[in-house]
Amino acid sequence: MNYFLALYDEDLSTAIIQRGKELDLTDSIVGGFTPLHYVADNDMQSLVALLLERKADLEASTEDLRVVGHYESGGRTPLHLACIKGFSPRWIR
Repeated sequence: MNYFLALYDEDLSTAIIQRGKELDLTDSIVGGFTPLHYVADNDMQSLVALLLERKADLEASTEDLRVVGHYESGGRTPLHLACIKGFSPRWIR
């Protein structure tokens, strides 16, 4: 999945996935962040639901990161990221 597409265009990402685009749902580019982490962190509810339908790992956790100016501890799941930003995930059952 193109992370930048997921960050900027939920509708286009959803359409691409619904048309059968194969996804590596465990793929991470930095710090263990999977596609599900990115979309949960950006409150893309319909895309989160679609990735979960395709068996994305809701319990995948991030790694410790050194970010410019500070250190960010790992161990965060997609749900953690959504809640930290104050989102109210409708995809939790």
